This record gives sequence, C-alpha cells and structure tokens, in this order.
Amino acid sequence: MSKNPLITFWDFATGLYARAGVKAVSLALQDERGDDVLFVYACLYAAIEGGGALAVAPLLEALEPWQSEVTERLRAARRAAGSGPLAQQILAAELAAERIAYDRAEPLLGPFGAARTPDMVQSWSQANFWHYRAETGRGVTADDEARFAVLIASSANRRVL
Repeated sequence: MSKNPLITFWDFATGLYARAGVKAVSLALQDERGDDVLFVYACLYAAIEGGGALAVAPLLEALEPWQSEVTERLRAARRAAGSGPLAQQILAAELAAERIAYDRAEPLLGPFGAARTPDMVQSWSQANFWHYRAETGRGVTADDEARFAVLIASSANRRVL
C-alpha cells in the first residue's frame, strides 16, 4: 500500500460534486439533515481510495473546529450576502477554507492503494456513512440511504474523476 492516493481528496470531491444530481443530493444532506459534505464525501473516499473503514472520531476531532468556526461561518456570510460581487468574494474565501479542510483530512483517510471490488466499495461506503451518522448523534433514514446511494453510484468505479 502507498502513502499517496491516486487522486487527491479535493479532486475527488470537486469531480464528484460536478456530476449530474450530486450537487442537489449533497446540499439536501447538508441543509436538510445537517451533514457536513466533507465528512459525507470522506465516507466514499475512504472506501474507494483509502483504508476502507473510516476512522470517524479522529476525523471529526481534527476537522470539526475548522469547519464550524471558519467554513460554516463563511457559508452563512455568503448566503446572507445574496448574489453579486460581495457574495462571489465570500465564495472564494469559503472554497479556500474548504480546500484547507480537505487537504487536512486526506492523510487521515489512508492507507491508500488497496485493491477494491465494487461490492467492497459499496459496503464500506455505507458502513462509513452509518458510522459517521452514529458519531454525530444522528440516525440514517430511508431518505438518507436513498440520497447516499446516489453518491455511491456517482462515485462507483471512478478512481480518477
């Protein structure tokens, strides 16, 4: 196994987000269910590129303060600004903050390079999502499972996006 992934977590996330239907599902999980999309994508990335099972507690401990104190505040400011030049400037800062968080998360998602079958990826992705939800004190509803299935299908068999 390798210390480095074939694709960075950031590139994986931005490639996945650009796929048809993924943005809507991601924002629904974020806005309706209170998920942090970084952690949702980490569930997938760990299954596809990383060590399979996601160590949720260390990831939350390392990133939750940054996400809540920086990224989420910038997101709230951008949404309050509406549209226009100010909102675009805040969006640039929000994306920069997210990039920092994704870069910090990546080393916690390895080891990288293990062989994966599609069934393994699906099982680990689902287990990681359930574990993430349990660690954050929230269960998984049928709607959550359906939304997460869209993300799994959008990322399946895609080592390079």
